[in-house]
Amino acid sequence: MDTPVGKIRCSMGKGDQGVVFMRKRSAWTAAEDDILKNYVKIHGAHQWKEVEKMTGLKRSGKSCWLRWKDHLQPGINKAKLSEEEKELINRLQAQYGNKWSTIASQV
Repeated sequence: MDTPVGKIRCSMGKGDQGVVFMRKRSAWTAAEDDILKNYVKIHGAHQWKEVEKMTGLKRSGKSCWLRWKDHLQPGINKAKLSEEEKELINRLQAQYGNKWSTIASQV
């Protein structure tokens, strides 16, 4: 299903007492990232189901957890790979196949 320009795709969810509400399914904004970072700073990186209630973000707990784990968590390196790193990964993939946890531990 194509999304018209300027529209936000939403999914339905049920809150407490069966109240239906809408959740955003668009790209994360910098303001939402800041809200999530502040939540984690205060409450820690757990109880993801509580994020929506405590912060007002219209995102599911799973969405918040994935955003934190894949993009916002300190120590995540999003830099491009150097040629040496690419060659190392190719050699390790030829050696181990698709055992990516083994490959990642050696990179």
